[in-house]
Amino acid sequence: LSDEIEKLNINNLLFLSNISKIKWKTLNGNGVIHKRINNHDRRFVSISSNDTVNNYLVFEDIVPINGKNLKIKIAFLLDENKSKIIACERSPLFVFFPTEIETNLNFLVHAPFYTSPSRENIEEGDNFVNIEPDDRNEELKKGLANLLSNSLLDLKKLKLLNVELLELLPINSNLCRNSIYNVLFTAIKNELCSNKKLLPNSRGGFSSSSDSMLLGSSELVSLITSKQAKQLFGRSTWLSRKITKDKTNLLRDYLYYDIDIPEYDLNKFAKAIDHKFL
Repeated sequence: LSDEIEKLNINNLLFLSNISKIKWKTLNGNGVIHKRINNHDRRFVSISSNDTVNNYLVFEDIVPINGKNLKIKIAFLLDENKSKIIACERSPLFVFFPTEIETNLNFLVHAPFYTSPSRENIEEGDNFVNIEPDDRNEELKKGLANLLSNSLLDLKKLKLLNVELLELLPINSNLCRNSIYNVLFTAIKNELCSNKKLLPNSRGGFSSSSDSMLLGSSELVSLITSKQAKQLFGRSTWLSRKITKDKTNLLRDYLYYDIDIPEYDLNKFAKAIDHKFL
């Protein structure tokens, strides 16, 4: 028991509403785990222990099911300066406390799912004795998908939406065997395929997927204007120079194959030139 207490995961406090501090003492030592919520913006949560501090940006929503308002949450880990979102080392599914279910995400999610007694799987209501059958788990997955999609605009307002964050989103189709990952993958894909300006571009702003192009050759940014690009390719905005095959291969392939954003290099530019353009 002493060993378990001394290595207690400080993230256990993250999604609990009624506990903000745990003080412990054993024969070998003592410690305090403390959760603090920012008074000015309650989305910012800090959890600290003797030698560790984790800062999170937490988004939450309510999913009404069978007359109950069930709270769901998504937590992004922040760096020490709280200026950038970074990947979590592990991302177990939280049902208040962490379960044995690995989500394969780079951030943490919580929802009051029905789980198996061992907390190794999430089940549907009719698989449990004495629990009224319903679609609770599926509705909670949809709620998490909507919450993640809606969070992108908030992240943009907070100046946290960038190429590095896009790489942390569920964009790896090979991980979609996991049902939660699959639902969130689809939600992000639909959001980025919309007309919302969520993709960082080479001008330092954001553009929609329908007006964006991948840079196969970085020289094209300074070679042709937005108006000329529109005339040649039907699109006017180059995505960020940081998105390349070499440095961000997963993100580049995702935007190219899943979001259907074309890529142009100098060779394709030369082939597109016609008499009218000249």
